Amino acid sequence: MSDFHTPRGAGGTPGGIGEFALGVALAAAGLWLLMSRVTVTSGPFFGGWFGNGLGEEGALALALVPFVVGVAGLFQRASAKWAWACVGLALGMMALNVVLSLHLIFLPTSLPTFLGMVTLVAVGLGLIVRALRDHS
Repeated sequence: MSDFHTPRGAGGTPGGIGEFALGVALAAAGLWLLMSRVTVTSGPFFGGWFGNGLGEEGALALALVPFVVGVAGLFQRASAKWAWACVGLALGMMALNVVLSLHLIFLPTSLPTFLGMVTLVAVGLGLIVRALRDHS
């Protein structure tokens, strides 16, 4: 009996290492070029949902209330599911707060340049998927 195994390629199938590496490189280059044309700025908390009524401080307070209640419940009894739910809800609200305060702006780009970026990503992803198939 031999303990030697035949070398496996991408996805555990024979072959495809070169295609996989080229696909990753092309997809990464396309995504890099595409993301270099995006400017990220921030705006008011919760995307301005609460207007002038609560303002930024009110939006933060809305997220901190269930957090404080949940942490207090966890100090009382660490297995309390309602307390974990409160903490989870509050952390989710805080994450939502950050995401909704971001504004993504795609900078002006010529159509051929944009199509080139998208083509690089598409060809790269296609090569990655193709590399995962059996090459025997």
